[in-house]
Amino acid sequence: MRYTQQSSNEGGMNTYQDPQINDDLVEVYTSLSEVLMPSIHAGLPEWMALSGREWPFYEACIRLAGGLENPQLDQCALALSEVPISSLDRRLDEYEALFIGNGNPPIWLNESYYANGRIVGPILFSTLDMYQEAGLKIEGAELADHAGLELAFLAYLAEKEISDREFYREWKQARQLFIKKHCERWLPEVGRLISHSIYPGWSAIGLLIIALFSSTVNNINNENVLPNIAEPELCTLCGFCVQVCPTGALRIHEDEKNSSLHLETSLCNSCTNCMKICPEKVLLLSASLPDQTRILLRESPLARCSNCGEKTFSQAELDYTQKILGSPEWLGYCLKCRSRSIG
Repeated sequence: MRYTQQSSNEGGMNTYQDPQINDDLVEVYTSLSEVLMPSIHAGLPEWMALSGREWPFYEACIRLAGGLENPQLDQCALALSEVPISSLDRRLDEYEALFIGNGNPPIWLNESYYANGRIVGPILFSTLDMYQEAGLKIEGAELADHAGLELAFLAYLAEKEISDREFYREWKQARQLFIKKHCERWLPEVGRLISHSIYPGWSAIGLLIIALFSSTVNNINNENVLPNIAEPELCTLCGFCVQVCPTGALRIHEDEKNSSLHLETSLCNSCTNCMKICPEKVLLLSASLPDQTRILLRESPLARCSNCGEKTFSQAELDYTQKILGSPEWLGYCLKCRSRSIG
């Protein structure tokens, strides 16, 4: 089979103008969608009771590993080959343990959670807009930014690349854009969490997700990735990330006007502690900027005491506190004026 390499780059993997590549991607996207979204498909697919070698995307992984020159897919194929036979009931129990829990899932499958720390956010509507532009609408109860729906959308776009030869470039560009704008930004972290599970079948699925989407922004096994804040206005400058940073790479600095969060790139070891503890889920790992030794991640002006005018804390912190507590008069005071008002 002859592969013709193109100049574009999809998710860090070479893309090819060969129908077999797209056929295999459709198989992988579709299968992953089925296992991550059983509520839509009336349960897990029956093939999950088989051994990993009999799963529909096993052979596809082997072919894609060679066609896309992606050694991570070889690792996936090896992990799949070691997945034993199980019952669907057991696989479903494992799914519930990973993605449902006691109402607070250990692993969330919604992009907005990783981008904004909440289930409904701008990411959700951005995803829905792309579906609608392609002429699709969602049926069922899952939100538009659910991993299963995003993967189903990629399968749809890859199928269009095969079937619509007149506009295959446009469909390919749409798929690459969706991967870049959405999947690469969060699915590698989901894959990492799944791959660390104690369940061999799900661990192999996690490795597959990493291999497909961990190219440029969220490859957390790559030492050249650094913390980044895609939406700085959502950072509250709470300082939790600074407290758990083992190397002191993250620091908060205050001058007479501003409070700011900086990253010393030479000290960062990509441990992901900051990303895990961030209460707003705004810290993500992204490609490094090797020409910069210090990166400004967030800056906010210092608020002033509404009584005496002394500087207090950052406006970002004040805005967050007001969001939680409302706007009591004392909230705008410095500690000295606050103690006097209480006394």
